[in-house]
Amino acid sequence: NTSVSRLSSDELRQLCGLPLPEVIGRKLPLPLRTADSAWDWRDRNGENWMTPIRNQGNCGSCWAFGALGVLEPMVKLYWDDAEFPIDLSEQYLVSCSNGSCNGYTLSGTADFLQSDGATDEDCFPYQAADLPCEDRCADWYRRLTKIESWGWVAAESVKSALEDGPLYTGMVVYPSFRYYTGGVYESLPDESPLGGHAVVICGWNDADSCWICKNSWGRAWGEDGWFRIKWGDSDLGYDNIAMIPVWGLDYVSYEFDDGPYGDGDGVFNPDEEVVLTVTLQNKGDTVYAVTAALSGSDSAVTITDSAGTYGDILPLAFATNSSDPFQLQTVVVGQTALRVEVSGSDKDPFTRTLDFSIVISLDQSHWPVELSEGALSSPAIVDMDGDDYREIVIAGSDGHLYVKTIDTSDKSGFPFSPGEDVIASPAVGDLEGDGHFEIVLCTVRGLVYVLSDSGDVVLQKSLPSLVYATPVLSDLDNDGTLEIIVGCMDGSLHVFTKDGSYHSGFPVMLGGVVAAGVAVADLKGDRLKDMVVPNANDTVYAVSSSGTVLWKFGTGSRVRSAPSVANINGLKVVVGSWDGNLYILNSNGTEHATVTTEAAIKTSPSFADLDGDGILEIVFSAGTKTFVCEEDGNVLPNWPQVAQSQIQSSACFADLDGDDGPEVIFGSDHGSLYAYKPDGSLLHYFPLPIGASITTSPAVSDLDRDGDAEIIFGSDAGIHVVDCKSIAGRDYYWDMHRGNPQRTGCYGDFVSVTEQASADPHRVCLYQNYPNPFERTTVVQYELSRPAAVNLSIYNLMGQKVTILARGLREAGLHREYWNGQDPDGKRVSSGVYFCRLETETFRQTKKIVLLDKRL
Repeated sequence: NTSVSRLSSDELRQLCGLPLPEVIGRKLPLPLRTADSAWDWRDRNGENWMTPIRNQGNCGSCWAFGALGVLEPMVKLYWDDAEFPIDLSEQYLVSCSNGSCNGYTLSGTADFLQSDGATDEDCFPYQAADLPCEDRCADWYRRLTKIESWGWVAAESVKSALEDGPLYTGMVVYPSFRYYTGGVYESLPDESPLGGHAVVICGWNDADSCWICKNSWGRAWGEDGWFRIKWGDSDLGYDNIAMIPVWGLDYVSYEFDDGPYGDGDGVFNPDEEVVLTVTLQNKGDTVYAVTAALSGSDSAVTITDSAGTYGDILPLAFATNSSDPFQLQTVVVGQTALRVEVSGSDKDPFTRTLDFSIVISLDQSHWPVELSEGALSSPAIVDMDGDDYREIVIAGSDGHLYVKTIDTSDKSGFPFSPGEDVIASPAVGDLEGDGHFEIVLCTVRGLVYVLSDSGDVVLQKSLPSLVYATPVLSDLDNDGTLEIIVGCMDGSLHVFTKDGSYHSGFPVMLGGVVAAGVAVADLKGDRLKDMVVPNANDTVYAVSSSGTVLWKFGTGSRVRSAPSVANINGLKVVVGSWDGNLYILNSNGTEHATVTTEAAIKTSPSFADLDGDGILEIVFSAGTKTFVCEEDGNVLPNWPQVAQSQIQSSACFADLDGDDGPEVIFGSDHGSLYAYKPDGSLLHYFPLPIGASITTSPAVSDLDRDGDAEIIFGSDAGIHVVDCKSIAGRDYYWDMHRGNPQRTGCYGDFVSVTEQASADPHRVCLYQNYPNPFERTTVVQYELSRPAAVNLSIYNLMGQKVTILARGLREAGLHREYWNGQDPDGKRVSSGVYFCRLETETFRQTKKIVLLDKRL
């Protein structure tokens, strides 16, 4: 018996993680003769340079074990120390490269070891499973071992290459190989191959005409896990890779400090100057008097200080040029390549070039948050706990509901896991009017959860069919409480209360498939809410609050996106169809206008007054195009705009640059975030490269209350927050999926919904100035919930008043003041720390301001 002898052929095939060669049974040339008739790295000059036998378990990860089975002894050889402690993580390769338990390639593995390397085993212990890369240790980037280079070794040159170290190779596994317990293995005639397998060649023996190899099936197989195989058998020795580990100085990581010249959030933003430190590790003998020069080929990046100093670096030590950092600035967003040329001496002077890339982005500090399966629902933005800071409520594709704060931490009681997949976006509202928000979450299998603001399950209700549609919360009967509205894939429409009891007249069976959320509005003019229900079987229904079908409208194809409602010269129902038409209907279901496009419409319509005429426009996307049209179907000049890939992300709006006009914001399938101005021009820096597919709707809010807007969205990689650096306008817009966290899809519902639970009639707030630090002018904003006499002044560190920005009676609302760093006489004050204080009769708040003067 061996560790694999009882496996079936299918089970054994799963352990074979290399693709079979295109030609099997190739006639291999005999290896060229060398001076040594035998070679074995397990006993070379009386020392064992190989590392112990491992066991890959029930995972097709032989490619990882084979590669590290070569790299580990090569590191020992470079250190000239057979006892050098090294145990690299196969799990890191399985989880963080393009390989998996389903296999990979020899060359792909070698490329990854050259570009990324492998951590030690303690950082990411082997689990024989496809774990997320995020499960690695926190300081993984400081624990990598890489290869400098690799190359193919021809079959006839294997012996001579082995004299420099073990080789990474592939072979064909036949059924008889599972039973091997010793001797020189030869496959049996007429055996059918099971799969390709990666192993290590560590020696040869001319007397037996064989290779000596290391396998990864544990010590209960072969000769204590090792095996000998006849030259030319099983295609072993045809595809061979030799590796050279990194020796000497190696790049580890970089770090920005944007505090001295930027906004201090730790993110390298465009139009910002930063201090850059680069950490190196010495993977060789002691090096002395190390200096470095930074360079780059991107003309949009300006290096203002290219010289760095490291001094002496001991073996395996890390060193950072923190005492003599680099400085650079840029006007671009994205990834840019840099090069640091390090010089010094060991036994002789040396120069080494190290390449790395930096990221310039508008990401909010600490974001994005990576999720193993992404977040393919649309976020709701709500102040869940009444602390005046809004949280992000979003369902991850990993089956968890997250409630995140601006610093990425989870609100107490979350994440919540229903134990099932979730596709629909969550809805949030104060169901009972008691000042506390509830979250409504639907699983694919039809379980509806109502959660309190602390994550407790208030209701768990089972529906009769699958649920893909976003739930909707609305007060249908004007009793002061919100009903829960959910459509199912069997065509049924359910309306029930927080305690799970059905609203009178429901459920209603409409037939077909309801795969998107409903819109809620008073269609009849009787002050009772009605529902507009999309049906994948090319029909849109209007259903009253009592469950009566008011009308239905047939489209040319399926309707898989939610309809929306707005008063545009009378109440209009707007819905897109896969026939490429956007239908604009009157409230009685008659057709008002149609916009014809060339692609299926998979987004929900949204509304904003883009041309400033006081009348709403309709915004939607079809294929790669985004349209802006009026209620009569006429498309505005300069629209549609064309994205680089398909658009399934419904648009939201915000005045990102404070020019009193809303931007149109959405994502694309291939990972770009767009922000268009009303005239169809792109906002500066957009589209932003995100690097992950965005198929759901973004939301916009000033999460950190610094006066600018954040764009929040999910992708197939996780949850993102983009920090727009301009002072944002404060008008209300359709700023999240379906216009509001209750997901009603009705324009006008969004104005007060998000503030219901936390509104304070006496609230006063002084926002942090922006930019801070500043050189020329900074903006100070404050907000009053009612008229008040205010005093807004600047003080120095001695408590002396420098200037008054505002004094006297001010109306309720948001107010904006500017300080140019001067006193009342127009004289510029010295650089340093100042304090901005807002005072009313009952309120006082102070913010720290830093004034810079680079001329000093």
